[in-house]
Amino acid sequence: MEFLATIINEFRQMFTDWPLGTILAILLIIVAVFAVGVIVYLTYYAYDSWFLDRLEGQGKVVGKEFTSAHTTYSMLYDANSKTQTMIPIYHSDEWVVFVEINGRDASLSVGEKFFDEVSEGTQVKVGYVKGRLSGNPYIRDLELA
Repeated sequence: MEFLATIINEFRQMFTDWPLGTILAILLIIVAVFAVGVIVYLTYYAYDSWFLDRLEGQGKVVGKEFTSAHTTYSMLYDANSKTQTMIPIYHSDEWVVFVEINGRDASLSVGEKFFDEVSEGTQVKVGYVKGRLSGNPYIRDLELA
């Protein structure tokens, strides 16, 4: 308990040390809230879609989206040399098919061959799980009906 009181006192002192301490304390709070949000979201997603019985059903392709290969860049700070380095991140081609299952939409990244074989309105056989909380379908596999 004493350890927690020490941390709270240090944080309080940091928060009142204007301007650097206050700015750092605010940034620390923002990072902590963001981290908690990510953890809550991932926990929800895991509970909603993992370890469920696989269902089979019919679906209809309602859309397709192709994203061509591209490169994005991210800045990486090197504390030793106090410089920033631009790191290229390559993203390969991506083919996504949007499917309607029982009145709900879901999507799945597929291969180029399957993407070319289907068009909007095509009936497909869908392997999916239904979310525990949301009821949303999570597609596991697709094949032509």
